Amino acid sequence: MSTTTSLKLLSSNSMRAVFDDLLPALERASGVRVSVSYDPAQIMMKRIAAGETGDLAILGQASIDELTRQGKIVAG
Repeated sequence: MSTTTSLKLLSSNSMRAVFDDLLPALERASGVRVSVSYDPAQIMMKRIAAGETGDLAILGQASIDELTRQGKIVAG
């Protein structure tokens, strides 16, 4: 059984302040290292469309819906 020790998070810039506050506590409590890549939503959409991958994408609903339609992410 594999244990995940790191996660790659792709997020729009709007979440930066929240994650700066929350992620250190999450990492200490879980032992999971979270690598976050921030960009404006439009640029993040282009990066994902070009094939960049991550374990988690946190974007606005319209972006999530579009990426789901494109088959780039799994709904839910």
